[in-house]
Amino acid sequence: MKARSGHIIISHIDYKDLYPVYEDIYKIYMKETNQDISTEEATVQLDVGLSDLKSNKKPAGFNKPGNVRFIFPIKDDKVIEFYFYRNVKSQDVVNVTQKISGLLNNKGIEHNIEYDKILGLFKKK
Repeated sequence: MKARSGHIIISHIDYKDLYPVYEDIYKIYMKETNQDISTEEATVQLDVGLSDLKSNKKPAGFNKPGNVRFIFPIKDDKVIEFYFYRNVKSQDVVNVTQKISGLLNNKGIEHNIEYDKILGLFKKK
């Protein structure tokens, strides 16, 4: 299976509830997208994300020039969503989404996965 976007949707929690697992989420994302986690930029991004979550704020996500982007969209509802996006369908998006879903399952965080949900935003009306 290939997808352009893989969405993880979590209801009934606050952003601060992701704090204990966020470092693992970030590390999986970086590893699966072949990015170097040992750089100063990566450390700063992780620290900023953790700080946001600890304060119960939406983290910025990572819209980096890498192949797969990690994005927390701005939402009005009480549902937490983050997604992984690539401008072409790829197995990378599915892999990172599935691995992070497995982590969330192991930590007892209920969630849903949707693929290519973002494509609806780009369809012409």
